[in-house]
Amino acid sequence: MAEKSSCISQLIPVPNWISVYATDWYKVFFALQNQLILLMLLTFTVPTVLWVFIVLLDRLVLAPLRARSGLVSESEAINRAVQTTAPVGLSVSV
Repeated sequence: MAEKSSCISQLIPVPNWISVYATDWYKVFFALQNQLILLMLLTFTVPTVLWVFIVLLDRLVLAPLRARSGLVSESEAINRAVQTTAPVGLSVSV
């Protein structure tokens, strides 16, 4: 057998024979070339699309929520400051 060949064998039980098929790796590669190209494209495309969705989710949904949560914490700090000064006195001017 050549150095760059593959061998597939199978036992045939009734006559107790062994069937052997030897082929070159290049023939296997060129026979599966379309499926391998599709598999490689999917392997790189699916994670890329998922990464784009994650970045869009972060920028369009989570970033505004983080900004809004900062405003809520500032508002809470102001309310706590007002409540601590309430026993002394509050005035509302119109």
